[in-house]
Amino acid sequence: MFKKRPVKNPGANNNQPKSSFHSETGFLIKKHFIFFNFVIQKNYKMKTLKKQVIIAICLLSILVSCNKNEIPPIPELTPSSSFSMEFDDFNNQKSANLLIENWLYSSLSVSFFSIISTANVAIPAIAFTESFNQTPVFIGDMTWQWSYEFPAIGATYTAKLNGITQRKNNVKWEMYISKKGSNSFTDFLWFEGTTTDSTAASWDVYENPASPSPVLNIEWKSNPDHSESTLKYSYVSKNADNTNSYIEFGRSPGDVYDRFYTIYLNNEKATISVEWNSEMKNGRVKSPNYFFDENWHCWNEYLFDDWCN
Repeated sequence: MFKKRPVKNPGANNNQPKSSFHSETGFLIKKHFIFFNFVIQKNYKMKTLKKQVIIAICLLSILVSCNKNEIPPIPELTPSSSFSMEFDDFNNQKSANLLIENWLYSSLSVSFFSIISTANVAIPAIAFTESFNQTPVFIGDMTWQWSYEFPAIGATYTAKLNGITQRKNNVKWEMYISKKGSNSFTDFLWFEGTTTDSTAASWDVYENPASPSPVLNIEWKSNPDHSESTLKYSYVSKNADNTNSYIEFGRSPGDVYDRFYTIYLNNEKATISVEWNSEMKNGRVKSPNYFFDENWHCWNEYLFDDWCN
């Protein structure tokens, strides 16, 4: 017959090893629990980080929106002398004369830049000066706009001067000019630049609507009351004769020679220094390339050559 199977005593201490199946199952359950716990924590952190990013973006958007809606004070226009250079003391028509060689040479050296200024700065300079007689309107985005008509060289133009307030008291300026009738054009950006505290300005002037390439870079610096200043024109027209030449004009009240030019002509690699008295009109010039020395060569109040003291 059948043999009886031995019956285990429930109370007996059996030292038989546990089943490997149950051991592996427990290990897998524990491992998956740790993994899912890690995933949940990671998802929580990601959601928290995502919320923080969204909050930061919202705050930034609010700040940007507030800045756009902010109305800054009306920007202060720098004086016309920050843009237009004085040439009047050397525009007198004098015939070639050995008695006025020093003044005449100075005048001819200045005339190169006087011609460039007349051709490229005249209309935007008139437009800029006329803005002093106008009242601006706020048009948003930190921008005040002067809009007006002005006559220049036998025609009528329309100007829109934008003053955009930036950081650290800087103001970005954009001068758009339009003309109706013959050779008409609309919103030509004739010059743009930046001013700082009404004591410094930098301008880029473009040639004309038909050829809107840079022609002059203008740098102006002044003391707070504008009694002392320098104004520099750098000729940057590409492929032009004497490009990269410059002239710097200065005012130094109290000096015997209270006006000066420093001229650099790139073709000749020549530096010319001119100084004169704005009231008496006497002055002096230094040009090693022309005079073959490092000396000053003077003229008196009648523009005749004179001994230098």
